Amino acid sequence: MAKRRRDLSRLGGGLFVGAVALAVLTVYVAVQKPPNLLATGLLQAITLIFSTAGSIFLTLASAKSAADDSLRRHARSAFRRMRNLYEALGRLRTEIDRQSVRLAGLGTGSTSRVDYEHVRAGFVALDQLVTEQIATADDALEDWRDIVPEEVQEIQEQARKRAERDQDDK
Repeated sequence: MAKRRRDLSRLGGGLFVGAVALAVLTVYVAVQKPPNLLATGLLQAITLIFSTAGSIFLTLASAKSAADDSLRRHARSAFRRMRNLYEALGRLRTEIDRQSVRLAGLGTGSTSRVDYEHVRAGFVALDQLVTEQIATADDALEDWRDIVPEEVQEIQEQARKRAERDQDDK
């Protein structure tokens, strides 16, 4: 994508340089005694074509660059929100596992308590819901990777470092 934008910029710039050279040549031909009106008219027409084509190519490159910059700004914030959701789902899954272990230790034969199997079935259902949401978040992360791979890589690297730091603190 950046290569194509660079190629468009080079092409547009080259056409503008050519248009300036033709404009100088047009002035030179026009000031000759006697002026060659046909050559001057042809040079003016060719200069107009070169400058118009150059402006079109530079406009395309500029528009692509502006669109990419705008998309990147929005993508970064949207990706951060998606990453936070992903991390929250991970914390929820961890808490479900922790509570499941805790309740297994509390299970007694008393009739005043809920049977562990019922509680476990509830946790299994919650775990399946969290797994589904994590899969959706994974798909969304991959979608963002297709659009802005450098930003996704950078944010994932920051998240990995933060997770390592949090792990070291425990």
